[in-house]
Amino acid sequence: MAEGLDDSIHPKGKHSKGLLIGDGSRRITVIRSLIANNIERNPYLKPGASLEFINNVVYGWGPRGGWSLCNISDTGGTGEAVRLSLIGNYYKPGPWSYQGPALYGSPIAPGTRIFVHGNIGPTRASQGEPEWSISSIPEVPYRTLSNPFQRARRTVLPAERAYERVLANAGSRPRRRARTDSRIISDVRNGSGGIRDCIVGCTRAIGEVDELPTTSTLIKLPPQADQLAVDSQYTILERWLHERAREVEEGG
Repeated sequence: MAEGLDDSIHPKGKHSKGLLIGDGSRRITVIRSLIANNIERNPYLKPGASLEFINNVVYGWGPRGGWSLCNISDTGGTGEAVRLSLIGNYYKPGPWSYQGPALYGSPIAPGTRIFVHGNIGPTRASQGEPEWSISSIPEVPYRTLSNPFQRARRTVLPAERAYERVLANAGSRPRRRARTDSRIISDVRNGSGGIRDCIVGCTRAIGEVDELPTTSTLIKLPPQADQLAVDSQYTILERWLHERAREVEEGG
């Protein structure tokens, strides 16, 4: 989720945004994703939302204080509590980014509860520092020491390892990346890039996109492809699809 255009064609004017977890959106998991070069919503949780945010990389947010980072503000005064698990994420500022705590909220609904573990950011540079130093929100009464969610089935990595894992695998085809994906990954690694107002260079024709590799494959599966494979909860067709997915998704 990268390069939300800022001063572009949005009817509200400047509007560089990343990820919005909308009002009342519940039991959402965002895991091993890259959010880069968006001024705000990195992410933004609206009132009543619940989210586990695990092993993500957030890079190059904007200069607008805590509002630019992980924001749980109840600006409408709804009083609807937010539940958030923030685990093993890596917040890397760009040269233009606000250098403050990654977690922000003002005002905060009274019943809001937040679980934090193993995050890295501008105010928590190592795992040896206090967990809550990732946050500008008062620890009491908002912090909970027990995860409010049953943890995602995926293995949770230390934030430093998640950083490398995400950059190796983010994008639609990590093994054969399109130019735009490659450029964004390079910007994150090198601390470069920035907030954009238009497509790169603003010189391409509307609708022009990166050329992606194409393949033509004759799929020949046995008649029982819809049956479960031996010692598996997946069908033969699903197993075949998983193998094809790994060919383009695993960048390591």
